[in-house]
Amino acid sequence: MASPVRPPQIAREGLEAWEAAQLAKFALRRAGDRGWGVFAQSDVKRGDKIGVYRGEVIDEAELVRRYGDGLAPYVLHFRGQTYVDAIREPRCLAGFANDPRGTGHAANVRIDSRGVMRATRYIAAGKEVLLDYGEFYWEGLRPGPLLKRTPKSKASRTG
Repeated sequence: MASPVRPPQIAREGLEAWEAAQLAKFALRRAGDRGWGVFAQSDVKRGDKIGVYRGEVIDEAELVRRYGDGLAPYVLHFRGQTYVDAIREPRCLAGFANDPRGTGHAANVRIDSRGVMRATRYIAAGKEVLLDYGEFYWEGLRPGPLLKRTPKSKASRTG
């Protein structure tokens, strides 16, 4: 197992106090062929806040300008034409959470309509934080117009 990534990869400047404290409770580590992942350093209770999905708030027109019909891996769709693009956000721990597909595990966090990531169940120390990206993300990996796909949840990754 690779050693955790240390700041400045996840910058503390500009974070709320609770968020900065959470950085000590989680670590970024390699998650096999899925790239970087977020891992609990200590036990996490159901309902605990993990972080905020931070990034630039953009509309649908800007989404299309930036990504066209291609993959938008760090864009989270909230509702309507509101998206958050975390591609250039150094303070977004939540942006490193992987989808559970292919892991044999279920999602253990969700992101609410304000962008706060919370545990949906107990996460033991050493376990990976897993976020269901939603069908909208996975449909984005297939050819076809990005915005003709309908998201199935309030906050889901686009693809």
